[in-house]
Amino acid sequence: MPIPYLDVEGGLDASYAMNLFACSNTRGVLQGRPKEYHWQNQMKVKRNGDVPLFLDAMWRGGGPHWDRDRAITPPDENGRWYGAGHEMKHFAMDRHGGGVNVLFMDGHARKVRVKQLWDLEWHKGYPVERARLSDEAWWGPWLSKLD
Repeated sequence: MPIPYLDVEGGLDASYAMNLFACSNTRGVLQGRPKEYHWQNQMKVKRNGDVPLFLDAMWRGGGPHWDRDRAITPPDENGRWYGAGHEMKHFAMDRHGGGVNVLFMDGHARKVRVKQLWDLEWHKGYPVERARLSDEAWWGPWLSKLD
């Protein structure tokens, strides 16, 4: 079932949002995201068909990374707002029959199942295999049902 229009705190709700690692970063750590994780230049991305650029979302953007638990952990339920620092949760929702629409850095778009969002190459050095190694309890009751 699609999620209804979300009205998150401060009225900063969204329909689509950007992978913030696609932004250039010349300042070091930007909103908790280290400079070395940022792609910096689209022309230097080797597998740009695996890198999300814009996605269905409930917040203006996000940059999921494993350096902070809350930035990467799955949501407990579909469409729940947790706050700006819960970056993967901005995208991890059942908006289109078990997934979200994603525009990739190479220009193609496709539906990605919610649990497969953790398999995308969000930033340079992102460990795509890490979520696959997590036990079922890490995914929680809602995402354990979505495969």
